Amino acid sequence: MPLNFIRTKAREAFSREPWFAELWSAFAAIGWSIWSSVSQSDLIHRPAFRLLGEIAPSEFWELSGAMLGMLQFCCLVASDRAARWIAAFLVSAWWSFLALAFLQSDAGAPNVWLFICYSAANLYSLVKLVRPQ
Repeated sequence: MPLNFIRTKAREAFSREPWFAELWSAFAAIGWSIWSSVSQSDLIHRPAFRLLGEIAPSEFWELSGAMLGMLQFCCLVASDRAARWIAAFLVSAWWSFLALAFLQSDAGAPNVWLFICYSAANLYSLVKLVRPQ
């Protein structure tokens, strides 16, 4: 019985259109948070993150990225489109904050374009989730 439940949930999650954008964005947010918390140096003291450090401490950005990534992943597995829309919006805003912080310091850094792409992927999900099924 539990195996059928998992198959049903997986089939529902992967049959929706923008699942791939939400999945990769969730994994990237979790991965970025893990990397930034495991790295030996404090992120806020790096030039690219000084703007983020003025808004909140580095622990906030690490924890919020992990929590939002987990939220987006859980909402993807769930069957509620409204929850997925809210999670995509929040994660898109988080990626946008990171992109803006990098744009202030080094606009040519590859990280900026990666963050912009993840933000755009979530915006794509927002548009797809708004329309009726």
